[in-house]
Amino acid sequence: MSLEQPLKLQDLIINTVSGNNTIFLFIAIIFFSAIAGKFQMPKSIFLTLMAVFVFIFYDIFPALYIVVIVIISIGAFYSLSKLFSKG
Repeated sequence: MSLEQPLKLQDLIINTVSGNNTIFLFIAIIFFSAIAGKFQMPKSIFLTLMAVFVFIFYDIFPALYIVVIVIISIGAFYSLSKLFSKG
């Protein structure tokens, strides 16, 4: 008899949204950056939001992804915040 885990929300969210850990990572970064740019969040609040994201999904992504998350999210934040602030 196997134990079913119906409330394993991380796997449920990742499989529903993208189907792959890496694709979900980039979709989430773009989503968070677009939201931060739309509401013109300061860098400190955006980096706090990304830190919470890293801690929530730490067991799914290897340690190398944490560096990638920080670098890509800062770049996406700058580009999307400029895009939304002009319009």
